[in-house]
Amino acid sequence: MVGQLLENYPLPYHFASADAVPSANATWISQQWETARFKRKIEQTDEVLLVIDEIQKIENWAEFVKAEWDRDTFEKVNVKVLLLGNKWSNIKADIGPLTGRFELIDFETEIPATLQ
Repeated sequence: MVGQLLENYPLPYHFASADAVPSANATWISQQWETARFKRKIEQTDEVLLVIDEIQKIENWAEFVKAEWDRDTFEKVNVKVLLLGNKWSNIKADIGPLTGRFELIDFETEIPATLQ
């Protein structure tokens, strides 16, 4: 489904998967964010989409996502973020630092009308 979204996405994006990343390598999140920012700058657009798959595989991922999000908010850099994961229990346990900064869509229980 995300592949279909990205095929038609009109702006630059960066897709990364945490599948092969050591769980303690949280700097990986910052590296992916920098790649997205770089694409936005190179393509001279107002926004960029960052997609990270299997986010739950990185320890303390929410703390690092919050830090990058807050940096972009302060610097007025428009990075839209789509975080994907398949273990709701892991994601739910870690999501606290992002309170008020996200919208959760659980595709197992709530399929958006546009996808039905």
